[in-house]
Amino acid sequence: MLSLALASGCGAQSAGEHAACTSDLPEGFRCQQALSVEQSECSGNATGETLTPSVHWTTDGKALHIEDVRFRCKQSVCAYVDTSSRGSTAQVLLQPCDMSPSTVYRCDCGYSFDVPISLPSTTTGVSVQQRSDAYGGGEPTSRVIGNVAVGATAKLCDDSTALRFAMNVAGGNLSGLPPALSELGWALLLIDGQCRYYAMTQPDREIRTGVLSDTQAQSFSLELSLGAWDGLSASGGCSDASGQNFAFGPDRASISCASTALSVAGDRWLEQLYDQGTAVGGPVRYWVLEASNSQWPESNPDVALPYPLREPPSEVSDPFEPGNVSIASGADATKLRELRAQYQATTPIPLAPEYSVPVVVATPETGTQYCNLSLRDTVPFEVDGQLKIDDFIE
Repeated sequence: MLSLALASGCGAQSAGEHAACTSDLPEGFRCQQALSVEQSECSGNATGETLTPSVHWTTDGKALHIEDVRFRCKQSVCAYVDTSSRGSTAQVLLQPCDMSPSTVYRCDCGYSFDVPISLPSTTTGVSVQQRSDAYGGGEPTSRVIGNVAVGATAKLCDDSTALRFAMNVAGGNLSGLPPALSELGWALLLIDGQCRYYAMTQPDREIRTGVLSDTQAQSFSLELSLGAWDGLSASGGCSDASGQNFAFGPDRASISCASTALSVAGDRWLEQLYDQGTAVGGPVRYWVLEASNSQWPESNPDVALPYPLREPPSEVSDPFEPGNVSIASGADATKLRELRAQYQATTPIPLAPEYSVPVVVATPETGTQYCNLSLRDTVPFEVDGQLKIDDFIE
């Protein structure tokens, strides 16, 4: 994010102070008040560069953060609000404080702005417009540079226990793997209203949890454009590929076979939060499959670890069947997690079972049997093994 210069435009009023509206406004714009503005320093010469403005709410939902907007070098910018529309959308206008400058710098800069704003309770959205100056007698031009929703959907952490944000990678061809492996998808990131997150980077790895700091929550909101997905259509799509799905409040976005600013930011935050998190506790879902379709029992039988639970599996499923999923808690869940960690800490063997731990089950009745044991941690936002985003998100 650009560093902010703390000078304010619009007569240098402080946040919360109501300055007078200027008379030099576009026709039809009915200004209720001028807004305080924190304008960034110039990000560099943007002359001839393509900038894509973005508009977000700050984490507390009290200010607009407007980024990558082009104005002239060293040009102070003011902001004004029009809430007179009979509809539910307010208009915020960014324009030079001096609309008729006698001299200008012959270069452009990219700026960002923080604009605190208080809106009527009936307002459901804000449209942000940019207007140019009238240097040299030219006619100012205006354009819409962003739209955001207003209300709870614009705030990530609202102190509730509800799910606020969800990203998961799911779908695609399982290539003969048991369907239970993809119950939560191939990767996920879930964040609740208290900023607690759950991160999974691979379905056979531990799920980790932690809490975002206030600074992280603000950066996350800005980088993933929370509250500003309106009109964002599904991106990409190809046969047998998984899709990256996003949810924030009522907003949804899907990306497949494409790299976008949203997908890149989501991937980056998933890795960052996973690295800083700690392993979750709670129940473990697990299933045991015959190793008859694997080659490791013949080539590397010594890698099999002893089945860790006192009671043998109630059922060993055929590798191509859905599998009999069991749930372990308490000491049994701990034993399964320890087995997974022990196996994953060893050097991978050729022809190792995918997403599973090779185990040997020995009972008087069946003798020695080689199996593939798969397990995964659980998260609070699932029902009967299925991720239920719409049931928990607010």
